[in-house]
Amino acid sequence: MLKNSNGLVSIFILTQNQFLKVGLESVIEEAFLKCDRGNISYNVYEISNLNDLTIKMLRAGGKSIVFFDSDGFFFHDRLEMVNKINDTNLQFESVFLCDGAEYNKMSHFYNLLFKTVLNKSIPLRHTKMDIEGVIIKMVGTRDLESRQDILPEICTPFLRLTTRKENVLKNIFKGKNTREIASNLYISEKTVLAHRSRIYSKFSVHSLSELYFFIRNSTHIKNL
Repeated sequence: MLKNSNGLVSIFILTQNQFLKVGLESVIEEAFLKCDRGNISYNVYEISNLNDLTIKMLRAGGKSIVFFDSDGFFFHDRLEMVNKINDTNLQFESVFLCDGAEYNKMSHFYNLLFKTVLNKSIPLRHTKMDIEGVIIKMVGTRDLESRQDILPEICTPFLRLTTRKENVLKNIFKGKNTREIASNLYISEKTVLAHRSRIYSKFSVHSLSELYFFIRNSTHIKNL
């Protein structure tokens, strides 16, 4: 395993919903159990005031993952806080959770601001793969990264993916968003979305979280 250079990941959860907080903590704990706990540890901080976030992140140092719950915070405050964090040059991943209506209407815009945008209207267990992907990307464990790389190659024979769709799928499993995939593959974001849509159709799913859930639980790759 590749040791985290700082050995510690700080998790910040900004929510006033205690049920969501407990659910996130459970998913986070399960994800870290899959990592090398001898080299990697984490702390979870509950933040109720946006103004406290930047200070606590600076004090914690190292790598951070910030979970933003859309409820309870004004839109302008969210944008201002993201800008403040970006100005610190800290190494962090941001996860924004919003309800179904807001997700359908604003997810493309939110993807420009946050690294990952999730629909919290669907059961949390269905989004756990997205959250695990964020943690794996931040922790950088070699074993888990290699499993992500070979996953599309195992899926390809029975899904008959084209080379382009296979490359898009590989980038998805590396935690890349639409803009990053487009840049990596030198194609437009519109083309990435089209490939993603066709991949969903082949798996008979409707979202990224469903795709993760299906592949992770597929009998074809149950030994991964």
